Amino acid sequence: MTLLQQQLIASFIFGGGLVALQAYAAEKVPKRISGIVLALPSTIVVNFYFLGLILEPSEFHKILPIIPAPLAFSLIFITAYIYIAKLLYNLFFCKASSWWELLKQTFIKPKLSNGKKILLITISSILATSIWLLLSLPLAIGEFSNLSLSLIIFVVIALVNQMLINRGCNKHSITKAIHYKPIQQIARACFAGLMVATTVYLGATLGPFWAGVTASFPAAFLASITIIHYYYDHEALSGFFKSTPLGISSLVVYAIVADYSFAAWGPGLGTAVSILVSLLYSLLLSRLNKFENK
Repeated sequence: MTLLQQQLIASFIFGGGLVALQAYAAEKVPKRISGIVLALPSTIVVNFYFLGLILEPSEFHKILPIIPAPLAFSLIFITAYIYIAKLLYNLFFCKASSWWELLKQTFIKPKLSNGKKILLITISSILATSIWLLLSLPLAIGEFSNLSLSLIIFVVIALVNQMLINRGCNKHSITKAIHYKPIQQIARACFAGLMVATTVYLGATLGPFWAGVTASFPAAFLASITIIHYYYDHEALSGFFKSTPLGISSLVVYAIVADYSFAAWGPGLGTAVSILVSLLYSLLLSRLNKFENK
């Protein structure tokens, strides 16, 4: 077995396990900070560590400028999923056969069967992921390397998405506990692990630009948004992800710190320093979010 194959297996295991644990924690904490928890560095930690082992320092440095923009597109992914699910639900999944049924559905949303809900989740996931790919892949193809522009894109999209998600919030609360079947936990971990391993592979074969884009793929968001949607409904999604535009900035902080700490101390100590700084930053965000909600 080659060194790259060993690294791919290790990244699959650690990446999948970390994302599964993160998504589980995000569903158990108070919903006002669930988005912050979900946006904590997880896949990006494993991605950067193994990319730091594989790539030369000069090549690893090329990853940073491309990170903020696709992370911003991950926010578009979340908002697009929420609005696509709502639109499809209203257009195709709760058609009223009479004016009386239409009036009732205005105040009481009909529950979908499991089959229809799975179909709605599948279509929403495919369309939202397609939007992310259409926005992000040109960055890798064009070898985007403008950090200032990437940060501007991130800030603008984060602010706009925060307003859109706030507008979609309602009084629908999440109160029912989620009990996962082993197959659901395994599937979520495998999906996340596959994305991490793919990032490491692309970094080793196609270079840092493709690695930077795939490192920003919203694997944790996709895993959580589909499960929350299944157990509740699309009305609960905005409230759950309300703090995500704020929390995802911790990933940008992690990437910036890692760019310098990896060069100074290597992937091992550099990862530890980057995690510490991003966790302190996330803690500050959670405190500010708590203060604003008082």
